[in-house]
Amino acid sequence: MNGRISLDTNIVIRLFKNDPIITKTLVTVSTFYLPIPVIAELLFTARNSSRQKENLKVYNEFIDVCNVLNMRCTPLSRQWGAPYRNNCQKTNNLVDKK
Repeated sequence: MNGRISLDTNIVIRLFKNDPIITKTLVTVSTFYLPIPVIAELLFTARNSSRQKENLKVYNEFIDVCNVLNMRCTPLSRQWGAPYRNNCQKTNNLVDKK
């Protein structure tokens, strides 16, 4: 695999745990992108861990070498996002309950 790739939170966590499948797959990638929600999830996880200081350092260093993938709200994302959020609120599975 060459070029660029956007990473999801579960892949980043597996990368930090030195998962051989993930490291082997990503070794040839030259540019990593992190969507803003992934950055938020990583920092939330670090801040709520028992090793907060160490994890924040590692996560921030990783975030600094990645490119931030700007996500904008489009008609399609509104169409699919709103029903998902409503369902999460009904089932009480939302982190940010407003």
